[in-house]
Amino acid sequence: MKTPIVIHKERCNLCGGAPACVPACPQQILTTDGRRIVLTHTNRCPEGCTICVDVCDSHVFSLVEEVHNGLGVVPAERINGPARLHHVSYLRDEEQGRDEMSRRFSALCDRLGIPDSQRTQGETRAHAWGTVPGHTDTALQLTWELHTEYYFVRAILAHDEGSSKHDQMPDEKLVEVVVPHLQAFGRPPLLTCLDILVADRPLGGDEVCDWIVCRNRFGARVLGGDLAVYTNYEPVSGRERYVLCGTPEAIRRHGAFAAANICQIENYYHLLMIPRTEVRDVVQEAYRMEKALGQRIRAITAAIAKSEPAQMEEWLKDLTVDLSRVVGWSARFNHVLSASFPYGEMVRGGFAEWKETPVEGFSLLSPIIIERVTSVVEEYRAFSARLDRLENEVSDLVAILRTRAEMNMESQNTQLLQNLDARSAIQLRLQEMAEGLSVIVISYYLTGLAGYVFKALEKQRIIDNATIPTAVFIPVAVATAFYIAHRGVSKLRKKASRISSHPPAG
Repeated sequence: MKTPIVIHKERCNLCGGAPACVPACPQQILTTDGRRIVLTHTNRCPEGCTICVDVCDSHVFSLVEEVHNGLGVVPAERINGPARLHHVSYLRDEEQGRDEMSRRFSALCDRLGIPDSQRTQGETRAHAWGTVPGHTDTALQLTWELHTEYYFVRAILAHDEGSSKHDQMPDEKLVEVVVPHLQAFGRPPLLTCLDILVADRPLGGDEVCDWIVCRNRFGARVLGGDLAVYTNYEPVSGRERYVLCGTPEAIRRHGAFAAANICQIENYYHLLMIPRTEVRDVVQEAYRMEKALGQRIRAITAAIAKSEPAQMEEWLKDLTVDLSRVVGWSARFNHVLSASFPYGEMVRGGFAEWKETPVEGFSLLSPIIIERVTSVVEEYRAFSARLDRLENEVSDLVAILRTRAEMNMESQNTQLLQNLDARSAIQLRLQEMAEGLSVIVISYYLTGLAGYVFKALEKQRIIDNATIPTAVFIPVAVATAFYIAHRGVSKLRKKASRISSHPPAG
């Protein structure tokens, strides 16, 4: 039944305008006041504000409609007497969206001959009602529901209230008419497959064992004791079986809820258990890696002080491969492990809803399942902590080796710089020697040139002897050569200084 909501629009106290999108009052506030929703303009959020939006009036009210979308739209399942229920759940992948699921449900109804007028469909849930094909006296209810991790389709078969067989359990052959269509609804992998037999009278232990194999006997009275749930937790051909029984009044009031709760517990229990085998395989790989890592740490610790760069590079290569594997495991199981904790809480919450009381000759339903859930959740928690610890250990060892490699590189760079300094000093000495030799060479050539001049003057009888002027010119030649060499070296040094202080771009 829909709850009426009164929309009351108040005038803006700031501008006096009606509540609408106007530049003077761009912000609209949606608040709740009892059973009213009040839309006003304001520059700040008042106390009790639930939604603040900057969109126009119609968008605000469409938000209210979206919040209440689906409430009371899809009818609830009903169980009014003896019935058989078959529930099939499948894991959902990214490609399976709402539209595809909706089309599949419509196709399922078409195959079972349920007309459009007897279908009600929401965004994530749908319900249809009709009769089992070829058996007009047997009512059929179909329910489809879409969840984040899985989706399910469920069928409830019961004889019509006006039928003479209304107080009888539908024959199992009728279920087999519907089951192939239900199992064709989804795409593997299959999550759960349940058969629930509903009796509108209390059953004794022997009667329960006539319906399900009682090698394992689990059962409890639930929901105040008027209902009882029994199972053996032993799948047969992939299908688990439950018996739900109680007084006619209890079945009418709580039978559909109890059956849905069984399905929910099974779904989340299986979601929790499915990754267990894969996790245990990775645990073995992680154990082998930890063992090898311990040996490697001892070897590295013993040899790192005298290790060569090539050896450290090999260590880093191996450790980087190990680190990438651990990071891959963490990424692969992060979603699974983080979701396992709320799955465990959903299982515990489902049993808590029942408020079980014991039945003589049967073990309670919840202890064995909750014990397994607790142990698996702790196993996943320990596995997650183990991956984190292993990742930290490998990362720390990689960091140590990289630090050591950087220190070695810095030491090599320092030694290289020292060698460069020594070579530079030697080159400087050679350069100074070359400068001295260049002065001598230039002086020699200048003196030689001057000697030719003086000999020419002697031949022209301008001077008597060329030897004395040539000897006198030698100091002048030396001074001139020294000036030329010094001037050239000074220019080169100034140019090098400008280049070092203003390096070329790019």
